Amino acid sequence: MINREVMLENTQPKQGQFVPDFQTFLEPQIAEAGQYTPPTPEQVDFMEARLDALADLMKDADFAWQLDGGTNISLLERRFVRNHKDVDIGVFDDELEKVEAYLQKHGYQFTKHRAEKDADGQRWVESISAVDILREDLDDIQIAKVGVNHSIEVGDTLDFVDLHISHRNSNGDTVTRYTGATIPKKFMQPVEFYRTRSGGEIPISHPALIVYHKIETGRSYDLTDITYLKKHISDDDIAFVEQMIQSEYENALKKFVPQFEQVFAQLSPEMSEDHIRTTLLQNQAIARMQTDPDGQRWLQEFPARYKSSAVMDTAQMVQDLVISVRAEEKVRARSAEKIQRLHQALGR
Repeated sequence: MINREVMLENTQPKQGQFVPDFQTFLEPQIAEAGQYTPPTPEQVDFMEARLDALADLMKDADFAWQLDGGTNISLLERRFVRNHKDVDIGVFDDELEKVEAYLQKHGYQFTKHRAEKDADGQRWVESISAVDILREDLDDIQIAKVGVNHSIEVGDTLDFVDLHISHRNSNGDTVTRYTGATIPKKFMQPVEFYRTRSGGEIPISHPALIVYHKIETGRSYDLTDITYLKKHISDDDIAFVEQMIQSEYENALKKFVPQFEQVFAQLSPEMSEDHIRTTLLQNQAIARMQTDPDGQRWLQEFPARYKSSAVMDTAQMVQDLVISVRAEEKVRARSAEKIQRLHQALGR
């Protein structure tokens, strides 16, 4: 174990923890033929040890969980197709406090890396509670082992365990946090269990679910990952993924319109234009739109349009936003690009 510790925010002063970039980590492993360079025996041994540790940690879990991410591909293949930097696990938000209590009992804690880096390029890590995660709708959550003085033990076998949190609706289906898509519960059930070297069990995600998340991110190594899943997915699975992608605009409206309505309800014609802009930027989706020229233009022009309007209710304001930023056109275009990438990755 590395003799280095990263301190949690609510205890002693923190040290920085460098978080390797995934693209830097994976790109050198992709050969000219588009296949990964096989991992070394030492890398395989570490990955096996990590799965042993994960299975042992989760063996008495009283909540639903399964393996997420690219490691599923190696487990489905029954061989490590590449060196996996980390492991991801998926849980549901309605059980998150139960997950937190279980992990704390076994010496682990939810953590989150801050966006900012220090002068040396190091990133800061802080503890986070289930209540805060749910209240603030946070993502990019990790699990870390907590040692003496409530410090994080960097170098633990389960370093870089990412926690993916999904929402279940009243029907038991999953609503993804980043697209608002509804995934039928049958696709959220493990397809099989991988038996580790020590005899533990790891629940493997449905291949269609892996493909959907990989095509959403669209990074070069995610597309390479999909090529390994060809023999594990059916035509019905592919049709499901395509349907999910094609419905992204409608899903986005269902996800974001209530949020837009909430922030628009805070506006008043008596506000100054700057005050209106500041209020609107409290909405994360609107804030993210400021990287797009259409979003910037809308934020600049909307306050005057709103103040000069005799009556503009929240529904009209949402419509003004959606049309001004050309939301449907852009989402439909991205969906078409994703389906094209999917077909290319599958060789169709």
